[in-house]
Amino acid sequence: MALSVVALLVIGLLLSYRSGVRAGTEFSDRANAETQRLRIAVQTSQQTIELQAVKLGHLRAESRLNHQSERLIQTEMIELKHQLAQLQTENSIFRKVMDPESFEKGLSIRSWEIQPSVQLHHFKFELVIQQLASRHPLLNGHVQVEISGFEEGTPRVFNLEQVSDEITKSKIKLRFRYFQEIRGEIILPESFLPETIRVTAYSRGKRPQRREKNFEWIPVKL
Repeated sequence: MALSVVALLVIGLLLSYRSGVRAGTEFSDRANAETQRLRIAVQTSQQTIELQAVKLGHLRAESRLNHQSERLIQTEMIELKHQLAQLQTENSIFRKVMDPESFEKGLSIRSWEIQPSVQLHHFKFELVIQQLASRHPLLNGHVQVEISGFEEGTPRVFNLEQVSDEITKSKIKLRFRYFQEIRGEIILPESFLPETIRVTAYSRGKRPQRREKNFEWIPVKL
């Protein structure tokens, strides 16, 4: 009976180990494939922009230049550049997550970006928190965002949940292995002039970490 129990335990441990190895290998393959896809997409976008630039140069050299065609090509080039920038950002995130040797290990505040919305005083935001490590255990914690500025000449600070309907708590929950994106919309009071954003992230566990980063209030296209 004792030998049977030991044998069952050994078999269970072997099965768990093989399952973990298989899961890790599958994720690594998917991440490598995604990185390769992004790299090819970046190269393709760069080549397309170069071809459009050559085409625009040829059109300008012709005496029968159609201004409408020129504007159309310029618009296409601007859109392609925006797509290229987005692809490069995604590629950078994957490269840093999968190859973190030259970066600070553990919890990291990757980026904060804001974009003006259609309505006045409305802004879309995107926050990326990541974990840089050779192994990626499940990370649990929270992040807080504060917006500082002036309201009618008086200093004022808003927590993100005060100005965003998507955020319901001051401590936004973090639970991820590689990275986590937090998105939503900010609605600021008409008399408030924002200046800086402070992002503070915390992780729990045997080795808890705290990371803080300040960003200037500079709306850009996401």
